[in-house]
Amino acid sequence: MQQSQVRFHGSYQYVSKLALEDAIARARAHLADEELEEDSWVRYFVSRGAVLTVNVDVVDSPEHRFAAANVFLILAHGAIDGAVVARRGQATVDVFASGPDD
Repeated sequence: MQQSQVRFHGSYQYVSKLALEDAIARARAHLADEELEEDSWVRYFVSRGAVLTVNVDVVDSPEHRFAAANVFLILAHGAIDGAVVARRGQATVDVFASGPDD
């Protein structure tokens, strides 16, 4: 039986490669604090220069969705442009737009 997934797809642009690396480090630190067994999906982020591209599937369980949402909020907060969209099937579940938290 296949587990349901939430797909996170999009990209963020940062002011510099250093800012991108800092955002990823903060996101990984958050996941380490969550102590989830299946946090390896962060390894599938792709960066090129100051752009981070995201195309990952996360297990559709409350703890994994909550951890993923926090990761994308952290990544969005440091970005100057872009967004990541969370979808369950064809339905949009959430959008994590770049910029500071409101």
